[in-house]
Amino acid sequence: MPAIADSPLARSTEVIRLIGIHGPIKLRDLEAHVSFSRSALHRICAQLEALNWARRRVSDKAYVLTYATDDFFASA
Repeated sequence: MPAIADSPLARSTEVIRLIGIHGPIKLRDLEAHVSFSRSALHRICAQLEALNWARRRVSDKAYVLTYATDDFFASA
């Protein structure tokens, strides 16, 4: 059984936390802070974009959190 820290939810939560702390942050900068693969990180970021929790800025492609993330955690 995989460790809880290796679960998809834990990885997504870590990426959300990093974007919140360091954002706006580029994908290559996120890579420096996580221990999982670039492809996994890219999938997580794509999923966060699909959920409208994060978006990429047009100018430099850096990820930022959206208001939807605030709304979710405020109602949790």
